[in-house]
Amino acid sequence: MGTAFLLFTSYQVTHNANDLTLCSQIVKSCDPDSIDSRDVTFICGRAGVYALGPVAAKHGDDGDSMRYYLSQFEKVCKY
Repeated sequence: MGTAFLLFTSYQVTHNANDLTLCSQIVKSCDPDSIDSRDVTFICGRAGVYALGPVAAKHGDDGDSMRYYLSQFEKVCKY
């Protein structure tokens, strides 16, 4: 997730769509592994995936992913 966050930060500065795309791909690939994680840290746990995911999805105009990540983030917050 650290790399995804760095890529998103780079996207904010440069507006390079490739950075945003790669960030979104990393978040998506981390999602299945984070489901069973009990860690709530940004880097190691679900919180990072479900916090950065909707932000990257919104910037990429991916409404379905944004809603998915937000609903998952809400579930994490209920624990």
